[in-house]
Amino acid sequence: MSEDVPRDTEAELVEEAELVEVELAAFDDAVIRTHLANERTFLAWLRSAVVLLGVGLGAVALGGTGDLEEVVALMLGGVSTVTALVMVGWGYFSFTATAADIQERRYRAPRAFIATATALIAIAGAIVIVLLAAEALD
Repeated sequence: MSEDVPRDTEAELVEEAELVEVELAAFDDAVIRTHLANERTFLAWLRSAVVLLGVGLGAVALGGTGDLEEVVALMLGGVSTVTALVMVGWGYFSFTATAADIQERRYRAPRAFIATATALIAIAGAIVIVLLAAEALD
C-alpha cells in the first residue's frame, strides 16, 4: 500500500477486499448451483418426453383387434409422439431462456405455460377416464 494511507485504513481495506472476495465466491457458487438446477430441469423434460414416446410406441404396438381400437391406438400414439417432440422443444427453449435469465440475475416464472399445461393434462385425463368407462360398459 502507499505510504500516505494510515495503517488502520490499510487493514480495513484488506479486510474489506477479503470480504468482497468471499461474497463473490458465494455468488459464483449460487450461480453455479442455479445453472445445475436448470440443467436438471431440462433433463427432466427430456426424460418425460422419452417416457411419452414409449407410451406412444406401446399404444401403437398393442393396437387392438377392432377398427375403433386401432384408430384410437394410432391417435394416442400420434398425439403422444407430437407431445413428446413439443416437450423436447419447450424444454430446450425454457433451458436457454432460464440460463440467460440466471446470467442477468432475473427470472420470470412461466405462469401462463404452467396454467395451460395443467389444463391440457386435466382434459387428457378426463378423456382417458371417459374412454375407460366406455370400454368397461361394453
